[in-house]
Amino acid sequence: MCPEELCSLPSGIDGLCSYIIPLNTSVDKEKVLQTDGTKWKRSSSISWRNYGELRYADCRGSHKCENNDCLFKLQYGVINRTQVRKVDGRSVCGACEEKLVHVKCPARRYVKKSKRNIKVFHCGTHTCPVIEKLSKPKESPRHS
Repeated sequence: MCPEELCSLPSGIDGLCSYIIPLNTSVDKEKVLQTDGTKWKRSSSISWRNYGELRYADCRGSHKCENNDCLFKLQYGVINRTQVRKVDGRSVCGACEEKLVHVKCPARRYVKKSKRNIKVFHCGTHTCPVIEKLSKPKESPRHS
């Protein structure tokens, strides 16, 4: 598996893959790993032969509504896995307000940072939906 060289992680990475992100002045080290559309648990350290110290994080998983009378399911014909609200510290469906069921996700990623690049190794198949990051539109200059 040869790593693919990119300027940031692609959205929706899945399965067994690896990436190298070269670091230069135009790359924001903190934001480069937040572009894949996945919510990761807090990372931990591990040591690999030939790589040394790495950080790894497991996917947080997702939530789904199991209410058969949910308005989301009735309107769209699919289970709600995207409209999640927090009420009193628990996750509820944004459509019917029922408590959501947590779905574990077996995906994991390993990250090796160096002065020249960031290497990302991803393994496991996600059971959760990709959360697309919306970027703020850039203001165009006004012409009078």
